[in-house]
Amino acid sequence: MKKNPLCFISYAQVDVHFVYDKILPVLKDLQVNTWVASENIKPGDSFIETTIKGIKQADLIICFMNKKSTFVNFEIGAAFGNNKPIIAIANEPWEINPFTSQVTFLQYVNADIFEKKLRNVVNNTIDSVIDKSNFTENKSKKILGIQVGLEESNYEDELRFTTEFIELIKVWTDQKTIELMQTGKGSFKSLISLDLKSWAELLEKIIFIIPELKMRKSKRFIIDAKTERTKAETERIKAETRKLDTDTNIKQAEAFVDLLEKYQKLGIKIQVDNDLLITQNSNGQLELKKPNQDELQ
Repeated sequence: MKKNPLCFISYAQVDVHFVYDKILPVLKDLQVNTWVASENIKPGDSFIETTIKGIKQADLIICFMNKKSTFVNFEIGAAFGNNKPIIAIANEPWEINPFTSQVTFLQYVNADIFEKKLRNVVNNTIDSVIDKSNFTENKSKKILGIQVGLEESNYEDELRFTTEFIELIKVWTDQKTIELMQTGKGSFKSLISLDLKSWAELLEKIIFIIPELKMRKSKRFIIDAKTERTKAETERIKAETRKLDTDTNIKQAEAFVDLLEKYQKLGIKIQVDNDLLITQNSNGQLELKKPNQDELQ
């Protein structure tokens, strides 16, 4: 069973009522576990060490901005240093700057609008393997994100899956070397960069491969992909890349799905830049959808 995500909340003590009244109820309703200093730092604990440990364990960070708080800035720096996705919230006028451009930024206006926005961005952040800062820092590259892991993680198996999947990508794209941008434990997440040609070929294979395989293995795998999206992607990709031989598609598709099936118990999520997200649902079935990195209004 997959664990509920953990959210570390960074805030100044003066803002504790906003956190408990406006943020925690939304996260609880979304079944997101929370880390807050008032509950997780016990008497005798080292404040800094315990805080950094909480940040490392978290799946996402919410920071409630306060211009007078230096410790919030410290926690934000630790979150960036540990490659954590960040949602920044302000309830006072806040200047758009390099920091806010790399995170998901929410300006509090009123309770109803804020709650809707917070729900959307938390769900999108949890769902996505590649967070906004990765796209901001790597505009000239196409990024592939791989996330593997459950509550009781097996890092050797997680690393083994990532290694085998990268080797499969090398075969698919005929790219001998692939740049590994970063990795992180927690659930094991790896980001790799691909050139445009390799990215297009990979996306083409995944979009063409899985529907082909669905026809052959419909009793074992169910793919939930909207017809209109697949059609639109197919037409675009056909213009960019060559059509693959059907038999080759099926062979490579079986290798891909067999790899996912082999490591199914780990829980696997793969994101191809901002174009495609592949996940396994609670029944182990593959699902394809479009990740949403935009800030929803």
